[in-house]
Amino acid sequence: MKKMKAILALVLVAALVCALFAACAKDTTTPTGTDKPATTEPAKTDTPAKTDEPAKTEEPEKTDEPDEPEEKSLVFEEGEIYDIKLVYFDLRMSAADHKDRVVAALNDYLEPTYGLHVDIDYFTIGDWMSKIMVALAGGERVDFMPYLFSTSVANMVAQNMAMPLDDLVDKYAPEAKEIMADYVDAFRIGGKLYGFPTLKNWVGNGYIVMPKDILEELGMLDLAKNLDNLEDFEKILAAVHDNYTATTGMYATGKGEARSCGPSYLWDGPKFSDIVLYESVGDGTGMAMVLDDGQNKVRFLLDDPRLEEKMQMITRWRENGWIWPDSALTDTHGDELMKQGVSFSVFTGSE
Repeated sequence: MKKMKAILALVLVAALVCALFAACAKDTTTPTGTDKPATTEPAKTDTPAKTDEPAKTEEPEKTDEPDEPEEKSLVFEEGEIYDIKLVYFDLRMSAADHKDRVVAALNDYLEPTYGLHVDIDYFTIGDWMSKIMVALAGGERVDFMPYLFSTSVANMVAQNMAMPLDDLVDKYAPEAKEIMADYVDAFRIGGKLYGFPTLKNWVGNGYIVMPKDILEELGMLDLAKNLDNLEDFEKILAAVHDNYTATTGMYATGKGEARSCGPSYLWDGPKFSDIVLYESVGDGTGMAMVLDDGQNKVRFLLDDPRLEEKMQMITRWRENGWIWPDSALTDTHGDELMKQGVSFSVFTGSE
């Protein structure tokens, strides 16, 4: 039972991500106190005597089948404390400032309870995939990481940078597999399990974030609290722009979220309740759209007339000076721009 709990504890460490992804450039899960990961030394052979004739070597028989990736295996011993390295993305690198306290608190719980000692490395979200690939290719220690981009994960599997989890999950976490049975197959590549979903709330809401003090000064706090339509939000933006300096009054987003109204919904009326959600099926260009209408049909977003209305709205906001001109260029996140007084409001998502 303790072995199974140890595996489940790994899920707890990264419970805020959509899934865990096991990435092993080397088999590096080892008991605490060892200087290097346990390795298997190749058997030594006697050096052949020198001769005038070059040594003949037998060429391996050629086949049309590709080489199977080398599979790693892990064995957990009762009573041992195991080191694990979790690599995590950080939108603003603010979490890295609190790393020591977070890691210490985790280990105070994980070591006596599950026999695990965790360490965390943070990468910025913009450098995430490039740094992960460099780390794995260079043999750096990466035991677990959030599973974010399916195409990159497939590349890791093809390059033998990832370890299948099937045997580990079947042996140590059968209950977790049963609980997540409806979702676990989404993390299979070539029939093998390379990631595991976390048990979490997968439903989110959209929010408009505005500073309370400015709303109070404008006498619009009650309007903001009861905001249910786009027209009233535009009234607030106009009032802020008219009563404050140009930079303070503008709506802005951070780099990477420059689509001011979000990439996955359209307006089908003036109220927020009229918003129509669609699935972009992982299309980075935002041009693919699958509506929740039972047809399961991929449509071209540009064919939907509601997109034109959305673009006209964004154009109107820009012409009125409500969008910071550098919104799509800055590396600073939207909420940081609010703290700096650059923007008044941001759209954000949260569970």
